[in-house]
Amino acid sequence: MHHTKDHAQFASLSDKDLNKIREAEKFLNSQPDHSSEEIILLAYKQPQPHR
Repeated sequence: MHHTKDHAQFASLSDKDLNKIREAEKFLNSQPDHSSEEIILLAYKQPQPHR
């Protein structure tokens, strides 16, 4: 996992985008080679480059 000094904020997602993430989580967690730990996907705002 990548950590930085910056405090990342969660992205503001539409219901449609949230549903896409939930579908991806269900798919990843249902794979036969998946470990017993649950996969949870998070969406963060992309930091703007400093100018």
